[in-house]
This record gives sequence, structure tokens and C-alpha cells, in this order.
Amino acid sequence: MDLSIDSTELQHPLGGGVSPRVLPMIAVLLRSGEIYTEGLEVMRQIFLARAFPDILPSEHLNLITGLFDHQERLGRLCLISGGEVRDLLRLLFDCLREQNPPFEREYLELVIERQRDYRANAIDPHEWELVFPVMREQRVKGDIE
Repeated sequence: MDLSIDSTELQHPLGGGVSPRVLPMIAVLLRSGEIYTEGLEVMRQIFLARAFPDILPSEHLNLITGLFDHQERLGRLCLISGGEVRDLLRLLFDCLREQNPPFEREYLELVIERQRDYRANAIDPHEWELVFPVMREQRVKGDIE
């Protein structure tokens, strides 16, 4: 948000004049589209530390099956979050609202689809025209509004 062209405008409605902060993100994908395994592992550890705060980190991996039917499900959520810890935790809380763990693949995909649809509906057609070239070229060309 600090680097946004709207940084000054964000100071007033969101924080009463307080400067916006850089949002914490952890790289989970490289620009090439390959999974960045080190970042994915950090996301897993952050998630497990939140899920099991009183358990030693060395014991976290043994507890994943208490939350998911398969260890790979946590990796999927970490990737879907885009490296944003808040989004990862939001996905977990969405899961917990309707079902008790362990979460199965079908249920996780339903939660992911709902979150995707919610976010996509907030983007108007003009904004999609700006998003698609960035997705295709993996770079932003100036301050397009």
C-alpha cells in the first residue's frame, strides 16, 4: 500500500492519517510459475504455529492430519493464499465455520471457489481489462488507472 499511487488517499479513510504499511507476503510462486518451496515451507510453518501455538515446531508436521485428510491440502491452501498470511488464515476460518477437521479435498475446493468468486465479483469489467495484460506479461506498464 505504501507503493500504491493512491497511498495518500488511503491514509485518510483507512487510518485517520496514518501511513499505510507494506502488507506482509511470502513468495510461494516464482515469476516462471514454479513453486518456491522455501516460501511454501515458511507459510506452512506460520500456519502450523497459529493452529498449534502450544506445540513445539518439531511436532507440527505430525498434527497436520488432524486438520486435513492429506498433508498436501495445507500446501494447496498456502499456494491459493498467494503468500498472504491473512488470506491463508481466512481460508482456514472459512473451513472451520461449516465443518470440523479433518478437511477433505472436496470441501477445501468448495471454500477456495467461494473465496475466488467473492473476490472476482468485486472486480468490474474495466478493471479486468487492466488485470489480464498484467497476468499475461507478468509486469505493470506505468500508472494505468
